[in-house]
Amino acid sequence: VSATFSVAGAPVTAQSDAEFMAAKAAYERGDWRKLDALAPAVAGHPLERYAQYWQLKSRLDEASADAVDAFIARYPDSPLADRMRVEWLKALGKRGDWTRFAANYPPPSGEDTELTCYAIQYRYQREGAAALAAAKPLWFTGQSTPDACNPLFAAEVARGDISLGDRKERFRLAVANGNTRLAQAIAEDLPGNERITPREFAAIDRDPMRALRKGQFAWK
Repeated sequence: VSATFSVAGAPVTAQSDAEFMAAKAAYERGDWRKLDALAPAVAGHPLERYAQYWQLKSRLDEASADAVDAFIARYPDSPLADRMRVEWLKALGKRGDWTRFAANYPPPSGEDTELTCYAIQYRYQREGAAALAAAKPLWFTGQSTPDACNPLFAAEVARGDISLGDRKERFRLAVANGNTRLAQAIAEDLPGNERITPREFAAIDRDPMRALRKGQFAWK
């Protein structure tokens, strides 16, 4: 016998629990059509707001400000409202909609690296090169950084604010972190004789001690 309880007068059964979990799985797979198909069956479930959040987040690149505002107004004190504010700011930054970005920034719950980079992009539009200084500390990591940071790093490299030594330092951090993809991208982008070609990188990656013994690379 399936358990039944009531939320706001609406009976909720184990069946709706199963449909909620199926909606969650569809979201995690990126199966938006399946998520939309399951959403009506989740109506009245105690966690219905999560399904609504997943649906809106899945289409934030095209969502209207009214749809986002309506979700936040429906659940004003929910952690999901805070998450939606952060994701909406990222979507606005990706669109380059700096007017709406400014109206919604900063979110009340803090931000992550991606949103920080969009915020610096916004300041860069208004203040010019002086805003780029805030991006430089984000460069020094062996982790991959969000795409939102790339225009800032490119501008700093072009200006010389991120020096050749800084680029080598991030290469070392990436290698130490085991982030081969990032290390190779940095190595290939180095200027002139400092560049490590994909073939050289693969050879060193296969047998670093042999490369050291041969003295194949000087600065590393």
